[in-house]
Amino acid sequence: MTALRSLSLRATMLLLGFVSGGIALMAGLSYRDLRDYTAENSLMRIERAAKAAASLTEARFPDAFLVERTDKDLPALVRLKGSEPLISRAEPAAFDRLVKEIGRINNGAANVFAWNATTQAFDRFATTFRRPDGSLPPAFSIGAGHPAYGSIRDAKVFTGDVPVMGRMRYAYLTPIVFSGGELAGLLAIDVGWSDDLVTGQERLKERIFIASLLILAIATTIGGLLHWRMLAPIPALARVAHRIGAGEQGISVPGLGRADEVGHLAEGLERTNQLYHELEILAFSDPLTGLGNRAHLRRELKRTFAREAWTQVSALILINIDQFRGINEGFGATIGDRLLIEIGDRLKAWSGPDNPRPARTGSDEFALILRDCPPERLDHALDDLRDRLSRPWAFDGTIVEFTVGFGVVSLPAHAANADEAERNVQLALRAAKARGKGNVSVFDPTLDARAKREHDLSIALREALQRNELTVHFQLQASTTARDIFGLEALVRWPQGGGSMIPPGEFIPIAEANGLIVELGSWVLDETCRVIRQWLDSAILVPHVSINVSPAQLWQPNFVETVKETLERHRIPPRMIYLEVTEGLFVNFSEERIQSIFAGLHAVGVKIALDDFGTGYSSLGYLHRVHLDQIKIDRSFAVDIDKDRAKQRLLKGITALAAGLKLEVIVEGAETEAETRFLMRTGCNAIQGYFFARPCSALLVPQEIENVRRMLGLLNFEDNTPLSKAKRSTG
Repeated sequence: MTALRSLSLRATMLLLGFVSGGIALMAGLSYRDLRDYTAENSLMRIERAAKAAASLTEARFPDAFLVERTDKDLPALVRLKGSEPLISRAEPAAFDRLVKEIGRINNGAANVFAWNATTQAFDRFATTFRRPDGSLPPAFSIGAGHPAYGSIRDAKVFTGDVPVMGRMRYAYLTPIVFSGGELAGLLAIDVGWSDDLVTGQERLKERIFIASLLILAIATTIGGLLHWRMLAPIPALARVAHRIGAGEQGISVPGLGRADEVGHLAEGLERTNQLYHELEILAFSDPLTGLGNRAHLRRELKRTFAREAWTQVSALILINIDQFRGINEGFGATIGDRLLIEIGDRLKAWSGPDNPRPARTGSDEFALILRDCPPERLDHALDDLRDRLSRPWAFDGTIVEFTVGFGVVSLPAHAANADEAERNVQLALRAAKARGKGNVSVFDPTLDARAKREHDLSIALREALQRNELTVHFQLQASTTARDIFGLEALVRWPQGGGSMIPPGEFIPIAEANGLIVELGSWVLDETCRVIRQWLDSAILVPHVSINVSPAQLWQPNFVETVKETLERHRIPPRMIYLEVTEGLFVNFSEERIQSIFAGLHAVGVKIALDDFGTGYSSLGYLHRVHLDQIKIDRSFAVDIDKDRAKQRLLKGITALAAGLKLEVIVEGAETEAETRFLMRTGCNAIQGYFFARPCSALLVPQEIENVRRMLGLLNFEDNTPLSKAKRSTG
């Protein structure tokens, strides 16, 4: 079946079919022409013989016979003059002489028959036929069953083959009738044996058939070979075209240099090959690093999944440079680009020729497919790759240190197709980045379940915002100097059925990832100001309320105007609002941008606090370059600080530094009595933690204020009373 698909074979067979058909047609036409010519010639001879026989009969017996003729002057009937029977009109010898003369003129035979009314047959009484010894042949009659009997019986001429002595002769039989129309006999003449004509035709037909077969064999052999040789390059060119379409490289095109159509086709394929190679570079290569791009990765993944059977376990690795934006900003875009090129070179050298070309799939993201990499080899390969990629890089006197994170998917165990592989490796990389710098995460089904959970939460969070289902709780901050309430922090909460809450640590990152954080932050600001207005109208006085602000909110061009409009709409004194930002802001934003935003906020009258100090960027430089009003020390410093000397010294240093910069200091996370007692003596301005108060709804804030004041009062006047007992006494 494969051979029948060959264009050369089909074209050759088609050509031979046409040649065979042509030869058969010519042979058939030739035979038909011969047959028609023979028939026409025989008819012409018999008609000429009939005319001669009729004229001769009429001339020899003018008193006895009258010939009636057709429009073509052919004898239609011989009529007897008088009523005397035919056989008595002349001596038999006279009729013998007549038939001999007719036979001699016609180069055939002649016979005269008389009608026998008794036997209802025509009896021959004169003939040119003789036996080999010259004697007359046996008597012969034409009766029913003879081909001419019916026509002659009806007094009509018969022309055609008639049987004579076991053979066939082409004859013309003319009826002879009395003057009244009754049958008297017939005159029969012929022009020879029909068998001889048929034999000649058949012999000629055989010769035509043999000649046709010979011509066909010669044409098939010579023409087929020549045609096959001429079209032989076509299958090779077709295979080359298929390989070009499949994306193979370094293909040699046959047939170049020929001056015929095959040569033109080969030149076209060569140009297509070159163009395809150029398009391959443009479509599937990263112009900066020379690696593949995301389209190249998808193509390689599809090829990997298109294999009929997984004879080897593969792995897809997604690599991300940690904090690449900081490298770009710190060293400049040129160094950043050169670092990407260096990473690409390291990847190419490490992956080797047995694996697909690595790809750069994002600004600081790379991907690599490892073939023949089962789980027992994958850990070693990842360690080696991480060691290779994370080595410090020196360029033009500049040393750049960096780390990389890895997301890994095992194929086909954790993906059924290319789309799933890409999605799952992104989930694995996100999990690695969530663990911190330089981490590796191998995909497992829990990541998929988490992603679906986050997707569902994202939809539910959007709907919750639209239906105003979220709420704001407040956690009090205890002053270490005034023994009173220092302030409150507004914390968004998402209630669920049955009194449970979705943890903020679960839905806040989702809001940041899907762009809802701006809408959520604006809602928290507005809701907090609404609650403060209710407190003021109810004569519930609070020093200030801190509100967390995401970097995405600060990035909004109208953020300062939004804050100002919200405060004015709810008639809130700006001094009552602290906006808390995290240290990550100083990584993702330029210092000039931050200073501009902070200046606008200070002009409105609100204050700015730095949350989670000591856990992120932690550069002391921005503390004096950027205008801040407060720093909140992360709870990790408060845990066991009563026992940890290093933490004690560090915390005292931070509070001393903050005092020198005129910054308020709040320590978060105090949960035990020992931690709280120590923090009260460190010089910080306030303590925020579960020991004093947990977050509560706005309705419970007045009661919580009284509880904290009572605890602080007990601490002030009854120093020997344990704070835990004082806390229990407040309910």
